[in-house]
Amino acid sequence: MGEDSTRRHEGHEGGRRDRENGENLRGSTCMILMITVVVVIVGLLLLPCLMPLTAERGAARATRCRNNLREFGLALHNYHDEYGSFPPAFVVADDGIRVHSWRTLVLPYLDEGPLYKEYNFDEGWDGPNNSALGSGDEIYAGCCPSDRSIDNQRRLTNYVAVVGEETAWRPDGVRRIKDFKDGTSNTILLVEVTPASVNWFEPRDLDFDNMSFRINDPDRPSLSSHHVIKADWSWEEKKRYVHVLMADGSSRRLPASTPPEVVRALLTIDGGENVEVEWLD
Repeated sequence: MGEDSTRRHEGHEGGRRDRENGENLRGSTCMILMITVVVVIVGLLLLPCLMPLTAERGAARATRCRNNLREFGLALHNYHDEYGSFPPAFVVADDGIRVHSWRTLVLPYLDEGPLYKEYNFDEGWDGPNNSALGSGDEIYAGCCPSDRSIDNQRRLTNYVAVVGEETAWRPDGVRRIKDFKDGTSNTILLVEVTPASVNWFEPRDLDFDNMSFRINDPDRPSLSSHHVIKADWSWEEKKRYVHVLMADGSSRRLPASTPPEVVRALLTIDGGENVEVEWLD
């Protein structure tokens, strides 16, 4: 009888401990679930606060990018005031090879006079002296901050001309303001391309005859950027755009949805086209 009573007592104790362990386990599980729910709720509450911060940083980078183009506009018009024309798209050697870019010619008007003086026009843009220039952080604002692929390669630029017989940049001469029959406020002078692949000193830009007029064309050279205006609501479509510099010196935001024929018309100086553009500014 004594041993049976002891075994029954031990059985009761074991069952009690199992029930307590089970209750403790269920309690821990409930606590974990409650903590998880609280974390999710807090995250959802903070998300609307964090999203504007991200959007503000993107907007600040886009503003700097746009201001860079405005600086180019001022520099090009100052060049025009001094020489009576905009600079040539490129300078060629006696053998017809392109050796210097318009970007190099406007350096003094971008507060880069010392760098301009170090540049050697007796050699090509990629000669031994010129290749060593502009490798430091002090170089001009030639990159769009929104192009995150550039990192610290400061000699690359996102800003290019469109060279062609019908555009603001002749392949064999210069343009004067009086040549813009369509009006300087209706003609694109410079465009933005992303990712940057052109060296600042390199005499290479977009070719009007071989480019795509579809913005952000993935298959051919075109106007391109990563800029986007964030929608207020998740179901609204984001508005993508690219910066352009007009010949009057103003910088505009051209929607990525702009039809190719309208982009083409904006690039010509005297096409006489009557186009409507839904600018985003």
